[in-house]
Amino acid sequence: MSNSESNKLKTRHLTMMGLGSAIGAGLFLGVGVGIQIAGTSILLAYLVAGILVTLIMYMLGEMASARPSLGSFSTYAGQAFGNWARFTMGWLYWFMLIMVMGAEITGAAAILGSWFGVAPWIPALVAVVFFAVVNFAAVRGFGEFEFWFAIIKVGVIIAF
Repeated sequence: MSNSESNKLKTRHLTMMGLGSAIGAGLFLGVGVGIQIAGTSILLAYLVAGILVTLIMYMLGEMASARPSLGSFSTYAGQAFGNWARFTMGWLYWFMLIMVMGAEITGAAAILGSWFGVAPWIPALVAVVFFAVVNFAAVRGFGEFEFWFAIIKVGVIIAF
């Protein structure tokens, strides 16, 4: 395999990475807490949120078609409102991803800690080190991992 082929992601990698990024420990933990608090009306909340996310993605697709450029939300905010909006959106997006990562690791640590009867910091440390190694892997290896990890997540949801 040539070097250029090892640095490319296939369509299946990108598709499952997009799907897998929407499925996290928060979904498994959050649904239980939501049902406990709100009952089955949580389904209505998920429906409304799903419609809103779908509309936002359609809008982003329209902007990308009308003005193709590198970047995403922050790029289009900058085009519309200037560099201050680009800067603000970029940092807000980074902050959101950092908070989601912390929530995901906390959720995974709580689940694994209760399964194996260990302190939650142990599976959290293992998860952080493991995902750091995966993220430093070659692009194709990272894509393969994300593909199979997303397949497992989808399988668990179907099983539930």
